Amino acid sequence: MQYNQPRREVILDRLMWSTQFENFLATKWTAAKRFGLEGCETLIPGMKAMFDRSADLGVETIVIGMSHRGRLNVLGNVVRNPPRQIFSEFSGGTKLVDEIILHQNEIPETSAAFRLNA
Repeated sequence: MQYNQPRREVILDRLMWSTQFENFLATKWTAAKRFGLEGCETLIPGMKAMFDRSADLGVETIVIGMSHRGRLNVLGNVVRNPPRQIFSEFSGGTKLVDEIILHQNEIPETSAAFRLNA
């Protein structure tokens, strides 16, 4: 599949954001056991493209069932939750991997509602 320059820049931005986000998590919670997205960064633009296409086809709700690996990155980078909202789940030193997040959000670029299940 060929992408035009603006689309390639969006994909690059998402990949860079996901890497920086993982670096931030590793720095902020150095002692926490976590399951990051390291090595699976291409999941982000792939999921985003799939969700955009689904919305174009009229899909109204997308339910994401996934393991812990990369979940926070998906919430921030694909579902576009604000980082403040994501991190509010972890106040009080809660271990990241012990959390099960159930989230429903509207993505600004699409009309589809998203829910992330463990």
